Amino acid sequence: MGSMHPFSIELKSKNHVKNLSIPAEGGKVVIEGYLGKMKSLKIVEEVMLEIEGDYGSICLDFDEKEIEKMITAKIIVSGV
Repeated sequence: MGSMHPFSIELKSKNHVKNLSIPAEGGKVVIEGYLGKMKSLKIVEEVMLEIEGDYGSICLDFDEKEIEKMITAKIIVSGV
């Protein structure tokens, strides 16, 4: 997939969706919800970062090398 970095969000219930905003034309798409308590963070099949919580999971197409490169280049900004 290259630089497209597909992702998926799977929640166990629509009750865990806080906000889903898809404008008719232009604008930003916003997906907000609750994963619950974090259960795991792992690299799946060397190509997918998976964050799993009690209420669902988020999968991102980032392999381990890309994540390491972003951390080293300080692309990831900490909220601290």
